Amino acid sequence: MYYEIEGLYEMPAVIFDEDRIVTGKKEYLYSHISDIKITNSIAFSAYAILKLTYDGKTVSIPFNRHYLKTAKRAIKELEHQKASGNSDGTTSSIPFEALKQLKELKDMGAITEAEFEAKKKQLLDL
Repeated sequence: MYYEIEGLYEMPAVIFDEDRIVTGKKEYLYSHISDIKITNSIAFSAYAILKLTYDGKTVSIPFNRHYLKTAKRAIKELEHQKASGNSDGTTSSIPFEALKQLKELKDMGAITEAEFEAKKKQLLDL
């Protein structure tokens, strides 16, 4: 997952990375976030606020309101990851290492292209 919300005025960008939220010089690991929501700032303001419960403490991160849909999409994906037991943000449901090894076998000539494609489909549940 990667979503970037551009900064506004003096506010730094907010980045939803593979396993953390990064803003300015601060990082918040997904595995330490127990709650996340968006609240509005003052009416007609150019920013909204991301409220995190991080290690039991409430953290407020202002962000550019023009990216409200992006923030909601990122939160929805994060909640989906947590619900599927994948709270560290990695995509463990996709076996990258197995695919990499499979590709190496194909490149060495140990398996055919057809065998590679069949196994790849099996690994990716296609």
